[in-house]
Amino acid sequence: MNLLRFGAGVRAKVLAILQRMEVDLTARLVSDQLTDLAQGRAASLLKETSGIIGDYYAEIDNVTRAKMGGLAKVEAAAVRGALKQAIKVALDVAMPTPNVLATLASDALIHGAPSAAWWERQAGDTTFRFSNEVRQGIAQAETNSQIVARIIGKNGAPGVMDISRTSASRLVQASVQTVANEARTMTFQQNKDIVDGLQQISTLDGHTSDICIAYSGAMWDMNYEPMGETTLPYNGGCPRHWGCRSLMVPVTKSFKDMGIDLPEFPMSTRASRDGQVGANMTFKEWLAGRTDAQLDQQLGKGRAQLYRDGTITLQQLLDQSGNPLSLAQLLAKYES
Repeated sequence: MNLLRFGAGVRAKVLAILQRMEVDLTARLVSDQLTDLAQGRAASLLKETSGIIGDYYAEIDNVTRAKMGGLAKVEAAAVRGALKQAIKVALDVAMPTPNVLATLASDALIHGAPSAAWWERQAGDTTFRFSNEVRQGIAQAETNSQIVARIIGKNGAPGVMDISRTSASRLVQASVQTVANEARTMTFQQNKDIVDGLQQISTLDGHTSDICIAYSGAMWDMNYEPMGETTLPYNGGCPRHWGCRSLMVPVTKSFKDMGIDLPEFPMSTRASRDGQVGANMTFKEWLAGRTDAQLDQQLGKGRAQLYRDGTITLQQLLDQSGNPLSLAQLLAKYES
């Protein structure tokens, strides 16, 4: 599945709901002369609008939950198909049951909390910002249109709803990445006779975070313990941060490991900013083709020089818990 296209579709539905909410909130604000409201009436208005906001975010939660349930099923089926195509032999490839995938979609932890908790938090944040702006507008004797501008923005200045739309868009993207990766990983776990481990594939371009640069190519066994040269912990896999574009792919067993007397399957390719490259190309291999100026821009001059000098590896951009280290911390830790 094209996750970017799917995420854009879900985001459009969520933003459409927020647009309806904005219309309802604006209509409620202009129904009274706000600066003439007594304190009790103003409190009643804010209580009413709080309910409106809560109802719309509950609708968003329901819509996104249904979409994520469909995503989990499609992604698991796609992984199953990809594994069958990759091995090209008559082996049974399993996938999680529909009930398990539905539970995964609703219970998946997005940066530490389930989707429902995040939408509830965003509803609370929007209510707080909305109420605060309305109170300030009333206190400053602003006109209704001026108070509405605080909510919807004006002349390039962001309003409450602009912040809410940005937050919602980020959460949709994180939800899509989390559910897709969880469905993929769960399907890999169902096929341990074929899959030997997991590997992180990070996007090969100048926008990739230090975290995903360090994790690029890292591998773990099916118990999530580091494999090969990997020293970094699995830490739940991808997404590793807000806006993460990395994903987990299977480290498949060789035909020899599976006891099959066939030639090994060839390496596939994937896209990078420089065109098609080997599917398993790591950031280390990709950076080898960058100029010094490009490396400085990617890592920052100080860290790039430490890397060029061989003082640090890419994995050493992070500590052993997977947290980024500053240049000062790197210098203190690795320079003699």
